[in-house]
Amino acid sequence: MLKYVREWSVDSVRDICVKHQYYLWGDNAEYTKLMRFIRTHKPTNRNISIVAMDVYKHSDSDFSLEEVAEDVASVIRIHVVSE
Repeated sequence: MLKYVREWSVDSVRDICVKHQYYLWGDNAEYTKLMRFIRTHKPTNRNISIVAMDVYKHSDSDFSLEEVAEDVASVIRIHVVSE
């Protein structure tokens, strides 16, 4: 049986924020909290939504929540391991 393990990193999420100029309206404390969340939580569907909503909330309104969520989801790596 194969197991699919999803992973994300602070660097990959930060890279999309820089690339798309997301998170321009958050302060250092809010951004640090987001990065800590990514570091300490696995990218489940719920957690991807939490991160996307946080990024969206602190970003320019030119982006839809769906666009931000798609960008967050795009940096998740999936590793296949044998059980």
